[in-house]
Amino acid sequence: MKHSKSKSLTKWLQTPSEQLSPLLTQVRLLHRLTGVLRGVMGSPLAEHCQAANLDGATLVISTDSPVWAAKLRYQLTTLLTQLQARGDLPPIEQLRIRVLPANQVRPAPAARRLAISSEAAAVISHVAENTTDPQLQAALRRLARHAAKPRPEER
Repeated sequence: MKHSKSKSLTKWLQTPSEQLSPLLTQVRLLHRLTGVLRGVMGSPLAEHCQAANLDGATLVISTDSPVWAAKLRYQLTTLLTQLQARGDLPPIEQLRIRVLPANQVRPAPAARRLAISSEAAAVISHVAENTTDPQLQAALRRLARHAAKPRPEER
């Protein structure tokens, strides 16, 4: 069996190929468009937007939240005019906005302690008092402590 020499990722990306060339060209263009957009927008909006796709003459701009998308909508006409005025970019006739939230780690939901009615707690306590098994008795008493606290209007 022949062992092929492994190529580094950098060499793969630098070597012209039918499959990678169009993709790399698109990535470079989107990177350049993102830089232009951010230069035109200014802070803080620029940190939350990037060129996501160029579909024909429509540039899709992604934002990381609906709030930034709303702020971006106010600038669309100005942005489009400034992008069209640049001769070094492909023709852009329309801008679209997409909200693509960044991958965020959501906090784990807080443990919920379930409550039982005070009547059920009373029945469980009564059963615990009349049980001879000490482990079962302890478990029933712990369960009875989950009784819902009466609301002030119920007192």
